[in-house]
Amino acid sequence: MERKNRLIMQITLLLIPMLVVAQYDHISVFSHLNGDDLYEEIVDTYKPDVVLTYGMARDTMFSKIDGVNDSLECIYTGMKRYLIPGEDPTQAVYLDGAPNGINTEHSYPQSKGASDGNARSDMHHLYPSRSQTNNDRGSKVFDESNDFQTLIWYRKTTEQGSTPGANIDEWSELGNDLFEPRESVKGDIARSIMYFYTMYRDQANAADPDFFGLQQEILCDWHYADPVDQVEWERSHKIAQWQEGKANPFVLDCSLAARVYCNQVSAECMLVDVDDAITDLVHVYPNPVQEFLYIDGVSDSKISISSVNGKVSLYMIRNGKVDISSLVKGIYFLSLELNGNDYSLTFVKM
Repeated sequence: MERKNRLIMQITLLLIPMLVVAQYDHISVFSHLNGDDLYEEIVDTYKPDVVLTYGMARDTMFSKIDGVNDSLECIYTGMKRYLIPGEDPTQAVYLDGAPNGINTEHSYPQSKGASDGNARSDMHHLYPSRSQTNNDRGSKVFDESNDFQTLIWYRKTTEQGSTPGANIDEWSELGNDLFEPRESVKGDIARSIMYFYTMYRDQANAADPDFFGLQQEILCDWHYADPVDQVEWERSHKIAQWQEGKANPFVLDCSLAARVYCNQVSAECMLVDVDDAITDLVHVYPNPVQEFLYIDGVSDSKISISSVNGKVSLYMIRNGKVDISSLVKGIYFLSLELNGNDYSLTFVKM
């Protein structure tokens, strides 16, 4: 069945009309918690204890996460580089450090807390980037640049000092003390920064206690202006396969940013399925889940559970619950048929 899900995020700002923003998909993340309890639960549940080494993380990101049709795209400029089959992916696109080669961008800079340990190689905040653009961004905060004060504009392999005459949204901008990504990835960057500061806050504050706060407000704006699309959603799940099944929770639940960092925004997220979804008729909980998935309103029925790799398994609902303790940690998709209708749900196995 073709699902036509739309995640409607209703954002009410003081003195600003209501905005309606669509997110690709949604998994609720501790919707009943807030404050310190929410923060602690996010870290306990979604922070990976083990990640790849930095070298392996870069190779994996280039070849298995972001490599599409044998090419790799810069997060900031859209420039693409061909991945030569059989060659080391990191070296193949590096081009000996040439300006138009590709290296690894730490959206949360190494000098601001990502210089060692898991913080350095956690792929949820790493991206392929054109080398010169990455070097120019350095450790500058993310912010909006006044077009008339922008020093350098970047698009594909082009750098220029004058304001572009066309496709201006496709250009990233360098200011005196800031860097503004192209419009289509601003939300991606915002959610990566929020992820890093949540998981590695002590390291970040030890390096620079002001860095996150300087850009917090604009990151909240970008989170809502550029909601999660299919590419970002699938990227987070791909990374999760290499990081203990743990996706970026700020990608999973659009309301999480508001509940943790964006206090000036009141946001409500709800999943609307044009066909059908497990909503009022069937209550499925908890999510995330460890051993038993409880399904109210259904008994002695078969369901199918699919992994992100496409493996499908059949389970039996007995006395309103399903034993999924044998599943490894990760993202799963549950489907069931009820009264002639197909229902589906995404859940996290911890």
